[in-house]
Amino acid sequence: MKISKQVHQIRIYFHVTEEIERFVNVYLIEGKEGCHLIDTGVAGAEKLIKKSLLRHERQPSQLKSIFLTHSHPDHMGAACRIKKRTGAKVYASAVEKPWIEDIGRQFAARPIPNFYKLLEDSVSVDESLEGGEVLCLEPGVTIRALATPGHSAGSLSYFFEEEGILFTGDAVPVADETPIYVNYQQSLESLDRIEEMDQVQLYCSAWADVWQAGEGRKRVAEAKDLLAGINKTVGKALEEDESLENTAVFKRVCEAMELDSTKANPLFRTSIYANIEELRSDRK
Repeated sequence: MKISKQVHQIRIYFHVTEEIERFVNVYLIEGKEGCHLIDTGVAGAEKLIKKSLLRHERQPSQLKSIFLTHSHPDHMGAACRIKKRTGAKVYASAVEKPWIEDIGRQFAARPIPNFYKLLEDSVSVDESLEGGEVLCLEPGVTIRALATPGHSAGSLSYFFEEEGILFTGDAVPVADETPIYVNYQQSLESLDRIEEMDQVQLYCSAWADVWQAGEGRKRVAEAKDLLAGINKTVGKALEEDESLENTAVFKRVCEAMELDSTKANPLFRTSIYANIEELRSDRK
């Protein structure tokens, strides 16, 4: 789907388990000299990406760069195959480079269901980014990296300066989904950083529709409220009883959000446990 003069959204559907279907958005930027990809989707997504290139009268060899927002399987699953077939240069987080270049290390720390089906192989990072870098890929395509950790340890967002488009990856949780994060405070600070970018015209999320400027700012504010509400619920539970086990605190969060704690996304459980430990540490 074309979302601007130079940018196309490619939506990729996949199954986390047989029962759970999800999608992830990747984005193709067309330049005069080549094309540039924001994330790659899961393993096998290279076929859809190739079709998109050909549909726009581009050859796979014209793909010059891949920008990974973070290391999770649904974002880098096809990166290795695409790099091998096109020679595209991979840009990614310096913090998450160890997980990107050694997926066994990632699986040991974050063993999600069907990990090796979603992410077949590691990929080498050509240029590590910290956030703040401005990359002039070709005339008319300038990408600025923005550090937006919280969802993962080194999440990055990318701002396409010429068109005012911000690719946020999973940095902005949406109200009708359970948020996934490894650090509450970093997530909130990243949302503040995104909110401060008043030049953004389009917000391109990996797990939601494209938002125009006004709608995007509203969604960022809602995301902040969502995370703050969860943190408040966790804090209140610990204030009432500091000795509460993590499972009991998680159950309270699910009750507040009207979720079945026994069926809730296990990654959401991990997020809440991280939030609990963060608050426990602050209280010491």
